[in-house]
Amino acid sequence: MTIEDKTFLLGICQMPRLGLSAQQVADIERIIDGAPAALPRQAVTYWEAAQMLGFTSKNSNKTMMKFVREGRLVKAGAGRVTLESVQNFGRVA
Repeated sequence: MTIEDKTFLLGICQMPRLGLSAQQVADIERIIDGAPAALPRQAVTYWEAAQMLGFTSKNSNKTMMKFVREGRLVKAGAGRVTLESVQNFGRVA
């Protein structure tokens, strides 16, 4: 992509009708430049969730699996739960 193409594309992204924020346009420019966008973290591993909730035993991963089965934590993928569910669990517990 040439600099003219990049300028043209970013000009389109800044059109008010698209409704993109300045941060979103900056993320698009970073992606064009080849760098990953700075996306917020959405999920944590069972081990990280256990640490955040204060479970430090050797069976804390199994405890997190139990919480997922019970519906107290939301599974985000293999061995991962959503960060939002961990934060909500911490407020409730």
